[in-house]
Amino acid sequence: MFELDGKTYRLHYTIDRLKMIEARTGKSVVGEFVQSNGALPFASVEAHFSYALICDSDNPDVYVSPKTGIEIADKYMEQYGYMAACDLIATQLQADLGFLFRRS
Repeated sequence: MFELDGKTYRLHYTIDRLKMIEARTGKSVVGEFVQSNGALPFASVEAHFSYALICDSDNPDVYVSPKTGIEIADKYMEQYGYMAACDLIATQLQADLGFLFRRS
């Protein structure tokens, strides 16, 4: 969860949201993390915010629009940093879809 421009946001992943992100980027989310050692491509960070972002201040049950998600991603990275965005994504993926990172 994070605050930006006086509103509270969070990323929330489901399998369907993960499929949307992978369709947009054309790559496996887990594969990108492994290949990049957690430093996702900029376009992938935007895709995660586009399809997994919820504004708790507005409606905690509704995802923001992809266009708004990209705008928030850019603002988030400007304020908190690029690696903070990558860490936020990794942390929330682990919390919501931890099975993606299990080996057995």
